[in-house]
Amino acid sequence: GGYVSGISLDGKTVQRLGYKTVTTGTGSGVGMYNVTKGGDATWTALGNPEGCEFYFTWTRKMHSEELISLAPSATGSRSFKVVRWNVGGQSQVVATLENAHSPSTLGIDLGYIAAAQAG
Repeated sequence: GGYVSGISLDGKTVQRLGYKTVTTGTGSGVGMYNVTKGGDATWTALGNPEGCEFYFTWTRKMHSEELISLAPSATGSRSFKVVRWNVGGQSQVVATLENAHSPSTLGIDLGYIAAAQAG
């Protein structure tokens, strides 16, 4: 079960960013399932970007395997880092968004969706 975060550039593999064991929030990474081959899904473990908690969002750079994500600061400063990364590769913090806590209503945090980019 789960949801789809992205699809590979060749359109053959669906990808899910999150935790391998969702109920306990453990095993951060990316699950991948090749829809043309079938069989079992694979899991690629990911560490947290430097100074950050795990990614909140997943946006693919156009025509590229490179991803752009929001990751909350590990310091509890209510700031976010914009991180450029790819599955199985390096991550790089490219911007910091200070005091960027999630929007809320009636005392409930609503969360984030990041799905726009330029260049």
